[in-house]
Amino acid sequence: MLNPLPGRTRGRRRADVVPSRAAGPRRRLVALALVAAAVALLVFARPVRLAEAWTQTRLLELGGIHAQQIGTAVLVDVQGRLAGISLAAGCSIGPLLAVMLVCCAPFVWFRSLSVARVALSVAQLAAVLVLANEVRIAAIILSMREWGFERGYDFSHVFLGSAITTVGFVLGAVLFVRLFVSRPEATLR
Repeated sequence: MLNPLPGRTRGRRRADVVPSRAAGPRRRLVALALVAAAVALLVFARPVRLAEAWTQTRLLELGGIHAQQIGTAVLVDVQGRLAGISLAAGCSIGPLLAVMLVCCAPFVWFRSLSVARVALSVAQLAAVLVLANEVRIAAIILSMREWGFERGYDFSHVFLGSAITTVGFVLGAVLFVRLFVSRPEATLR
């Protein structure tokens, strides 16, 4: 049987659709919280980069590579010498995630979306972007170990790293937009 009222199922309200009367203030608070989170990612960029370096160091060690973290740098043995990469602002996922959070705020402001749906969408986006960035950094480090610092860094940072970041960004954006823009009924299946 077809459901004549989108967002309703046999007289019960759907959990993922916020009732219209209460939605306005709640939506605006969530939208403002997203913008505040974006600003926090930019203002507190160093702690974000420190967390990324810590995560990368642990992942490399899990893979059997001895790694050291010094501030926002991850150091490894590259052909008998200690070398590594520093997670500068442009290498961090913070600015990219901040941009995506600001871009999602208008969706929340103008659409009746539940807090749970917004949280799920933002969590998916953040997870994909963080994973892609950690894979990118690992690829750079592994390339340097394999081909030497200069050759490995040039190839992996410019070509391979950009490809990984692009794939991660597109995948994250597609998942994010799919959840945000699709009808609530379509996202629950």
